[in-house]
Amino acid sequence: MHLATWIQDVCVKSVVRLAGGDVNLNALHGGEVDEAEDDVQALEITINQKVAKIYEQFCFDVIEKLLTGNTSRLLLMAPALPFQQVQYYRCSTEQWEKHFNHIFPMPSSSEAAQNAAGQNFPNCTYYRHYMALASNLQPSSLNKIRGVLKVEFDKLAWVPYTCTDRMWGTGAKHTKGWTVLPFKAKGGPMIAINPRQRQKVTLVLLILQTLDFNFPASLSLSQKLNRGAAKT
Repeated sequence: MHLATWIQDVCVKSVVRLAGGDVNLNALHGGEVDEAEDDVQALEITINQKVAKIYEQFCFDVIEKLLTGNTSRLLLMAPALPFQQVQYYRCSTEQWEKHFNHIFPMPSSSEAAQNAAGQNFPNCTYYRHYMALASNLQPSSLNKIRGVLKVEFDKLAWVPYTCTDRMWGTGAKHTKGWTVLPFKAKGGPMIAINPRQRQKVTLVLLILQTLDFNFPASLSLSQKLNRGAAKT
């Protein structure tokens, strides 16, 4: 995966002087990197690779029990939700921003403190790698990286409806704005719908092989999901 925006002029917290291949190896594993002039280009490439891997891992962590690989990100970009039962809420711009801040927080933020004490986030591979990288960056550089992640995040149709103590909420919601699918069901995973997403939200019980056999190979996964949703 490649990010839509290239990250430049990243400043790290300089503690240990590293050079050559050690820069790439150490940064990719969340270590500290010196910003020596001769390492700037290597650091820039490394940071972009690292952030791209973190974002792709986030998509995988969200739905790792459903499907694997690049399919994860494509599933999050379609309004066909791969669950037997679900509760969803169409977010305002402010609410969507709040979920982003929970998923990719500033290390010193209240969201990061809540995540550390709560469920799900500490066990997510993407989150551990993200926090390791974030702790080694100057705030201005982390803001650049979070801006790039937000561009990618805004392409998604849905994400987990994050709570103060967990990534995934499941308690039955009865307040205004929530929709349950199937309509007579109660409870289920809580999903936040991107305010930019205007398509109908549906359920698709996913079996990837069935999708591949029933639709032409030329169709993208998103097209297959949308056609599958139309049949339900």
